[in-house]
Amino acid sequence: MRTRPASPADVGALRFALLDTLTSLTGDAVEADTPAAAHLPAAALLHPATPTPGSDRVDDLVALATAVVHGADGHDPATTGVDHFVLAVALLLRHRLDDGGWDTDLTDLPSAVAHLHAAMAALPPRHPAAKTIIEALPAFLDPGRPS
Repeated sequence: MRTRPASPADVGALRFALLDTLTSLTGDAVEADTPAAAHLPAAALLHPATPTPGSDRVDDLVALATAVVHGADGHDPATTGVDHFVLAVALLLRHRLDDGGWDTDLTDLPSAVAHLHAAMAALPPRHPAAKTIIEALPAFLDPGRPS
């Protein structure tokens, strides 16, 4: 039996869906009109004044961000960096919510830090998201405390 190969995901559409999800989670408090600015609402989710989304919403955010990172071609360093930062934030939020889930030896924190590193490595130094990542770093250093 032959199966039809999976069609590639429309990563551009996924990025807009991810941006819509991020802005809905921050209550539209942060204006970001293009996926290139997705780092702004993502970072806002780490702020103490922003209510932590429920686990279902965070799981959806992780799924979308994962689909974007794994579906992207990686040709644009700035876009790649923003994509990885958004996934890092999503994984950190999930780590905070369930502190590893069913098995306490497994957490999302190492993956969050790995994607944060990938974001920092990919972004050009003068890109606006580079500053956002530096400002968000304390949240990753002490994941129990919001930045």
